[in-house]
This record gives sequence, structure tokens and C-alpha cells, in this order.
Amino acid sequence: MTRQRARTLLLLLVLSLLLAPWVHSMIKPYRLRLDMLYRHEIPTPVYVYHSNRKNTPTDFKDTQVEEMHIVGNQEAPPPLALVRGIVRSTRPVSGLRIDPATTPNQIQMGALTLHTLTGVHTLTVQELEPHVKAGNDITNVRIENGVLRFDTVGNDPNFLVPLPPEVLKVPQRVVNLNYLLAWFVSASMVVFLAVVIRKHHLGFTGRFRRPLALLDGSTARSAWTGLALDIAAGVVLIYMLLEFIQLYTHFDLSPITQTFARDGVGKAVPIEVREMKTLVQRHGDHAFVLAGDMGKGDDESEVFQRATEYLYPSRIVHQSEWVFGRVDVPLEPRFGECQPVDKTPNIVLYACRP
Repeated sequence: MTRQRARTLLLLLVLSLLLAPWVHSMIKPYRLRLDMLYRHEIPTPVYVYHSNRKNTPTDFKDTQVEEMHIVGNQEAPPPLALVRGIVRSTRPVSGLRIDPATTPNQIQMGALTLHTLTGVHTLTVQELEPHVKAGNDITNVRIENGVLRFDTVGNDPNFLVPLPPEVLKVPQRVVNLNYLLAWFVSASMVVFLAVVIRKHHLGFTGRFRRPLALLDGSTARSAWTGLALDIAAGVVLIYMLLEFIQLYTHFDLSPITQTFARDGVGKAVPIEVREMKTLVQRHGDHAFVLAGDMGKGDDESEVFQRATEYLYPSRIVHQSEWVFGRVDVPLEPRFGECQPVDKTPNIVLYACRP
């Protein structure tokens, strides 16, 4: 390797390292996806605020807020609907606040599920109740039929969301992978720029004062124009790529980091399916029925699809005395007389007789 080429590679490396922090701030790799069962009497937006300061986890700023939206084609226990919000941050999230309404209203809530870099964490209505009671401009908090009900007063009702330790303590390997991703994108940008410059046979003298005398006159002007157009197109494409990553992707590196872990495949399926596997291991292989929204059996039920694959050789069928149901959702009458056999934090195994 010549000295000139070594200097060029060193320059490219330095430029990519300098660009990495900017890329990291653009893609905002620390994500939290919130799925909440929700209903309001009066139409109102729902907002989620986040803080990424460890020392001041309740310091919420207007620039760190996302609106939650109803998820289409997703069933929820009536009369609740599934609403979703995605928090994007340049640093690990240290605090969350939900504004369930912006005006006086009557609210119903179910379980709140957090999809994070380290897995999936579900907060039941029993876990949420004390935090909602301690919220601002919220009254008449109670649990009825497995649903958390409360009234909002004033124009700024809100409550803090308790974050599990797994959410607050992001593993160092995940931090390193996020910075590695940012550096890889920035290095790709620098390499693209170098390739474009070389394509047009353009460069500078040793003192970076004037273009090399490879071209002159109108030919040189055309070459510089082509270079400018290539760079402009590259900048636009890179910016669109970063915006796409920032807006439409949810980073979940746990399947990669758990590749060599025991049952690493289980890290990539919904938590409900993993808990079903635990119950199957306790009580043996049987034919099972999935109750409620989990048992739709079409493209809208991710739980059904993953359970069919992950629980094998146990089979998911339409009729069986063994039924999987959600903890906070009663079974439909069609299952007959059912007795709970065992349960996990989110799933109950029932033995039913028609």
C-alpha cells in the first residue's frame, strides 16, 4: 500500500467517525413501542412523552412527544381498541408519561405492552392502577371487569408509566451495536462521496488549492457539474434513508444478540407464545385452542401464526378441551364450563367441557 493511499484511507476513516454522531442523532436508535388497550367517550388525541435524562426522568419536553394512533385491522376485547405509539430517542429512555386526553373525559384502559430493545414487557391494569391514581387531573380511578376506568378533569391529565428495570438498563452490547450501525451508515456515505469524486477523475493538489489539471475548459465545467449533481442526488437519497429509518423502523436487536442463547428463536416471537410454550412444557403436548383475538387464524393474528410454528408438535385446532386465554379477558361462552389449570403473567391454560 502506497503512502498516498494510506493517507486517503485514514482521511476517509476520520470523516466517517466525525459523521457518526450526526447519523446516530438522525436515526434515533433507541425505540419503545407502546401498545395500549384504550377507549374514550369524547374523541381526543392521546400523547406519550419521554425523557432520556437519567438524573431527571420526569423532565418532559414538548420536543419529545409522540401521538398514539388506533391500529387498523387489530382486534381488542370490546369495547376497547388497540392504540400504538413509538418513542424515538438518541439515548436510552429513562421516563414515560401518557396524556390520555386533552379535555375532561371518561377513559377506559386495558393492559399496556412495551416493545423494547430488550424484549416485550406487559403492564396489567392492576400494575397501572396506582400510577394512574397518582396522576395529574385524574379522578374516580377503579377497576371494573378487568378494565381500568377513570375520569379526566382539566386540560392536562397525565400519569407516569412505571418502566421495568430491563427497559431502564440497556445492555452495553446494544449500545455498542447502535453506535456501530451509525458508523456503518456514515462510512457508507463517505465511501459514496469518494467513489463519485474518483468517477469524475477530479481531485486536488497537495495543498488542496486547485483541481488537478486533468480536464480544462468546457469539459472541466461539465465534469464539475456532473459531480455536483451526483453528490446532490446522493445527499437526497441518504437523507431519505435516514428519515425512513427514523420514522418507519423499530430497532429490535434482541434476536441478533440472542442468536447463541438457549432457545434464542423464542426471543423473536410474541411474549404470549413464549408463555404458552412454558405451559406446554409443564403439562405436555396436546391440541390447543386459542381464545379471543389470539385465535382468529388469519393474517391479522400474529399470535396464531407464531403459536402454530413455535408450539409444534402441539397443534392449534378449532376444538379441544385445552384452551389458552388472556389473563384479563374472560372466555367466550362457546367453550362451555372451563376451569383454570395453570397460568403465567399473560396467559391462562383452561380445561373446558362443552
